[in-house]
Amino acid sequence: NALGEFRVPNLLPVLIAAAGQGTTDQEAAVRFAALKSIAVYLEANPSERVASAAALRAVIDKAAQDEKPLLRSTAAFAYSVLESPEALTGLERLLHDANPDVRYNAALNLARRADPRAIDVILEMLEPTVAVASANDNEDDKQALGSKRVAIHVNALRTLATLAPKLTAPQQSAVRQALKKLIASEVPAAVQAQANETLAQWPAPASPPQP
Repeated sequence: NALGEFRVPNLLPVLIAAAGQGTTDQEAAVRFAALKSIAVYLEANPSERVASAAALRAVIDKAAQDEKPLLRSTAAFAYSVLESPEALTGLERLLHDANPDVRYNAALNLARRADPRAIDVILEMLEPTVAVASANDNEDDKQALGSKRVAIHVNALRTLATLAPKLTAPQQSAVRQALKKLIASEVPAAVQAQANETLAQWPAPASPPQP
């Protein structure tokens, strides 16, 4: 991944090739690392997005359709740095993924760009008992799963200020109700505190028309 953090001549074609090849578990690990490096590299070198746009979309599209959730989830991160309409469409497709981590990553990256298409999954992430995918057998431990659930809640809460101006009145109302439900639930104090702060700053409901 460190390669993606430096400006190295002709690095991007090498990363694209590595991200698009292989089907074994070992090769999937290489593809995962290459996809992450692509995202980091493009954040540091945004001018290279245009020259390699077609190849980048092809390799990220391939990862977004892979059977391994980790690759699909990483594709959501990679789409987010392309900043093109096609990439946003790719993120929208991942909102409907069967794996919750993939859906959440797609929604967070859309929400950070004030894209209201994220709202249904953001609301899902605000549920007190939000679904948590186990990355491995070790995460069956309740404490690990609880920590992951906190991270999901906090990340969703942090996107709401950016997303709020783009939401319809019914969507803002749905968020308001979700925040109240989260605050009233038995979630950790840190989550309740952030939910309370978000609710206090949330747009007030529209006043009914006067007769």
